[in-house]
This record gives sequence, C-alpha cells and structure tokens, in this order.
Amino acid sequence: MLRLMKSPKLFLLLKQQICHFLGYGSKAFLLSLLENAIEVSEGKLKAKEVKKIIDLGKGLLELPGRPMDGVEETLKVLHDAGKYHLVVFTKGELLDQENKFRRSGLSLYFEDIIVVSDKTEKSYHQLCNRYSIDVDQLLMVGNSFRSDIEPVLKLGGWAAHIPFHTVWQHEVVEEYDHPHLLKLEFFTQLKHVLLNGFVNCW
Repeated sequence: MLRLMKSPKLFLLLKQQICHFLGYGSKAFLLSLLENAIEVSEGKLKAKEVKKIIDLGKGLLELPGRPMDGVEETLKVLHDAGKYHLVVFTKGELLDQENKFRRSGLSLYFEDIIVVSDKTEKSYHQLCNRYSIDVDQLLMVGNSFRSDIEPVLKLGGWAAHIPFHTVWQHEVVEEYDHPHLLKLEFFTQLKHVLLNGFVNCW
C-alpha cells in the first residue's frame, strides 16, 4: 500500500504551491495528495492508487458537518436576540464551502455566506462596504489569528479569537494583545460577551 506522506514539510510545500493557484479547499487538498504521492513513489504511482486518493478526496465532500459543542446553542441565542446580523465569512472554493455550510445545518441562523479566495484587509474592507457599516462595527469570530483576527484588528475592527487545538502551519503567526481583541476559550462564551454589551458591533 502506498504511503502518502513522505514528510509533513513536503506535503505542506506542495499544498501551499497549489493553494496559490486554486485557493483553499478540498480540491487543493486532493491535488496536493496526488502530487505528494507522485513524489513519494518517484513517478511510479499506479492507477488503482490514484483512484484510492481520488475516492478519499470525494469522501471529504460528504463528511457529516457536525458543529462543535455549544456552537448551535450559541448561534440560536444570538439569532433569536435580534441584536446582531450574523454572516459567515470564509475563504476557499465556492461550491466546497457552500456544501460544508449546507451540511452543517446552521444556515437558518445566518443572513448570508460570503466566500473569498483569501481573508485580507482588503476583503474585510469590502465586506464592510457590502453591508454599509464602519469597520469598528465589525466583530470577526474565528480560530485563525492570521486570517480571522489580525486583518480585522489592523483595520480597527473587533475580533474574538477562539483557538482550536490544531492549527494549519500556514496559518501560524505571532499572536499579541489588542484593545479590540477578545480572547475566548469556548464558543459559548460569545453569547455572554455580546448580550452583555461588552462589544458594540453591527
């Protein structure tokens, strides 16, 4: 049986190269697996092994989208409170991300989903313009300091950082404190922060 990954560094390099052309998502991941397998096998990859890799990639598109503990409960509270506009802002491949969103079962709590190729200061600025809000009315909630937190803080917005136990190496940056930064341990803490008026956002 083919051993897919010769080294994590090799796989990371190949995936970063592919993401430059295809963005983030399951398709880029699948192509990275194929390129890595070709590299490891020194070009001797067999058709049946290619099929196994493709089947693995297709399986990613059908995995159950079960939310983490406390996420749906928190979203329902915030949605029912009617004080905030909830929008999913994510990066990746459009159909892939829309499919994940549908499988999550959380769409009823959000007004919209916006998918961009990458989360940059420019894309957050465009997000604010789309909804006719000032950047200091924006609160971005996420686990990636690089993509979810830092660009928003640089623009003058608010951010809630909820770290996950694993982080893609590409997303690792130096973290820091900021007056507009909320550091949370659990997603459920978000409802207490917002409903008690600690952040005045849109």
